[in-house]
Amino acid sequence: MVLTVLGGWVAIAPNVVVLPPNEAADPMEPFHVSFVITNLAPLPIYSVVAKCGGASIDASGKNPPYKPSPKHPHMWGVREKQSAFSAEKLSSQESHTFQCGELWAFAFNGQPVPATSCNITINLRMRIFHIIPWSTHSDFVGELGDDKKIHWQFKPMQEVKG
Repeated sequence: MVLTVLGGWVAIAPNVVVLPPNEAADPMEPFHVSFVITNLAPLPIYSVVAKCGGASIDASGKNPPYKPSPKHPHMWGVREKQSAFSAEKLSSQESHTFQCGELWAFAFNGQPVPATSCNITINLRMRIFHIIPWSTHSDFVGELGDDKKIHWQFKPMQEVKG
């Protein structure tokens, strides 16, 4: 009986992933790339919302990342989209792209400064069978590569802060 219930839950549990962008980003616009959300589960999910948050950018390579703050226009900041993606239904194997936001300031002492690294968390909320709430999140880090572009990847688990 327990195995049947457990097996049933595994069959209906959401398996929704957010993948980092395939393309490299301009260090002057590191969030102007597309993330991909995909429902890998065999059943559709409903009321799907992806929100981006916790964005930070390091423009020096040495200092701690700056948090967005409209009160400090001389620092980096990100205008995050409140709802980067939403859908009433995401069918099995269905994918969509979305962007997390745009920079609202990217100058220090009046001079443009390219990002050397950045972070973002994408929070997902959804419903199973329209009634069972479910949520998860994915953390990403973007690093400046040898090609002078920002490359996004999953943040290693030891760096994820709860």
